[in-house]
Amino acid sequence: MLKFKFVIAAFLLLFCATLSSAEKTDSTELKKGIQKYNSKNFIGALEDFNYYISSNSGDADAFYWRALTRLEMGDNAKAIDDFNKVIALKPHFTMAYVKRGEARSRARDKAGAIEDYNQAITFDANNGQAYLLRAKEKFSNKDYAGAEKDYSAAINIIAKNVDAYYNRGLARIELEKYKDAFSDFSKVLKQNPNHEQAYFHRALARDHYQDYKGALLDYNKAIELNAKDKLAFYNRAYTRRELNDFQGAISDYDKAISIDHKFAEAYFQRAETKHMIGETDDAIEDFSQLISHFPYDKEAYFNRGIFFMDIEKNREAIADFTKVIDLNSNDKEAHYLRGTVKLKIHDVEGACLDLQMAEKIGEKRAKDLVKKYCKRNTHNLMLK
Repeated sequence: MLKFKFVIAAFLLLFCATLSSAEKTDSTELKKGIQKYNSKNFIGALEDFNYYISSNSGDADAFYWRALTRLEMGDNAKAIDDFNKVIALKPHFTMAYVKRGEARSRARDKAGAIEDYNQAITFDANNGQAYLLRAKEKFSNKDYAGAEKDYSAAINIIAKNVDAYYNRGLARIELEKYKDAFSDFSKVLKQNPNHEQAYFHRALARDHYQDYKGALLDYNKAIELNAKDKLAFYNRAYTRRELNDFQGAISDYDKAISIDHKFAEAYFQRAETKHMIGETDDAIEDFSQLISHFPYDKEAYFNRGIFFMDIEKNREAIADFTKVIDLNSNDKEAHYLRGTVKLKIHDVEGACLDLQMAEKIGEKRAKDLVKKYCKRNTHNLMLK
């Protein structure tokens, strides 16, 4: 009998040792997975988490780590599934809501993302990351006031956060709070003097409250840090133009176009600048280059037509306004201008057809010309 009891005791001891060994192995797999995640070996981490979860389906932390891994791997749908399991097991796990919100945002479920960030903030009003991410969603939804408020909350929680100051500055530009935006970008640059986009946007803020000399210095620094930023050259050209440095502006538009040969706005503004200093032929050539890239750009034809009018190349102007009308038959300005040019070359019948159409579709300037030149009660239109 004593021998039998000894055998049972030995069996139970062996069983418990085996069970303890299995638990230790599973726990080791979880730790190994976390180590692999931290070293960015996400495939290996996923394998370890899968193995551990297969025998530990009630461990919320394991699902959380697997969800993070799947999020890093771009598998948003499965990451959301795992975060759902975490929340079912631990309903007050704040970071599970934050990270599920991030996964939902990546899956373009913006409403669901904001809902998760709201819940995270309800559980933890000092969760700076939740405010930052919610602010980002609000900004993308054009809720700039809401974004500014959330970035401010994040800044109060996470001191000296460069991203929060920078993005609040962007929101403030949209809200036309240009001096407040200037202050935010200055704080960014105090922490990171090589933040190219902070210089760029601080310059933009300065442009809006007409500190053109300060803006010029900031654009110079942005370009020094990134000589391939076409927008920095483009915006600096505007600033130089405001400072009456027209040749400097043209040079900057040249550089912007050299970076992007299809930069339509740069062609437009370079042409406008050339026209301002009397270089109308060169301005026309800019529109011609633009049209070679974008043959259906009616604004390019329209503006070239106006410049042709300025130098009295009437046939060319008529051809350009005709192209505009071909692209949009209800362009009242093109009908009106083509009509006025036709009057100059004594094509009264053609002029009246255009002017009457312009008046019909809402061009008020056409009314007096129709009254003066066009007899409505005859088919044969002539000068009075």
